[in-house]
Amino acid sequence: MRFKAVLRLERVAELLGLTSVLAKFHRRIILHLTPSTDDRIEFIVAPGSVDIGAQSVDWERDSNNMAVWASLERTQWFSAYQIESKAQDHIALELDPSSLNGALRSASRGQLAQLRLRRKLGSVLSLEIALQEASTSEWDIVQDIAVQVLSPVRLEELHEPPVEAGARGVVLPNPERLYAAAKRLRTFHRHGDTDPGPLHAYLEIAMKRATAQTANLRLWVPADTLQVGMTFTELKVALIDGDSDAALADTRNDGSQLHPDVGGGEMSKQTAKVLVRALARALESHGVDPRQTFCFLLTNCVLLHFAGDDFEVSCYVPHCQEGDEFAVRDTHGLFAEPDLSGEVL
Repeated sequence: MRFKAVLRLERVAELLGLTSVLAKFHRRIILHLTPSTDDRIEFIVAPGSVDIGAQSVDWERDSNNMAVWASLERTQWFSAYQIESKAQDHIALELDPSSLNGALRSASRGQLAQLRLRRKLGSVLSLEIALQEASTSEWDIVQDIAVQVLSPVRLEELHEPPVEAGARGVVLPNPERLYAAAKRLRTFHRHGDTDPGPLHAYLEIAMKRATAQTANLRLWVPADTLQVGMTFTELKVALIDGDSDAALADTRNDGSQLHPDVGGGEMSKQTAKVLVRALARALESHGVDPRQTFCFLLTNCVLLHFAGDDFEVSCYVPHCQEGDEFAVRDTHGLFAEPDLSGEVL
């Protein structure tokens, strides 16, 4: 098993931003290195795919069952790339994203940086940095990141959640506004109860008429005496196009195929119940500076899709069961303010 790749130094700052976001989702993620014939590598956060140990669980970060799949166009991030394995040149590495982020910070002042898979006391992903390009025979800085190499069977068990052809959603021109709304609801909730449980909320997408090209996105929480929420209006409607899972994957990897929907049919309203904590965590992905952001309410989850010119981050926030109780009670009058409907993203 061999892997070596030379980083494009001009992309290190963006890779730092991506790994910083991934570190907020889970303490352990999977780096999927693909064959040279596949121009895509993946970072994966999949519920149940990693074992962090019962004593080290961070329930704020590790227990929301959210799946995250981030893909990069390999040739745009690496100037040279060599890989070899018995699993048809696929290698999956489980690692700490914070350790990877810390190592990458050293690369920002180098003239050359490469990643290499090595065996020392255990498997490590070494980031080798030359402060002068002519010194590649002896690297000036070597940062080792402990990794666990996953078996081919474990890798095959990882599947990105299915996306339904024809699913409708909205384009979020400013996802940080929805993130701020979710954070505000969490703040109200923490101050409104001496022992608050998990906070749930509804996301609702509603179109005014069947042929509308815009829709409203509403985030709201019902309390005992009133509803607390925010509505974002006049958002472009988006449609996931494709007839099969493979076609959908190709469509989602090409942001141009996520287009405004001008189809007919009856008036549409979709609603999903989610953990506000998980929703806010997913929306932190706006920190990767995407070119476009989409929100889709699928059958079993909410998909937040952040698309750049040569990267994508998809966050799948699972629905909560309707039997779950809302943990919001207006016991201190903290929610007694008007609904901020009509706020435009």
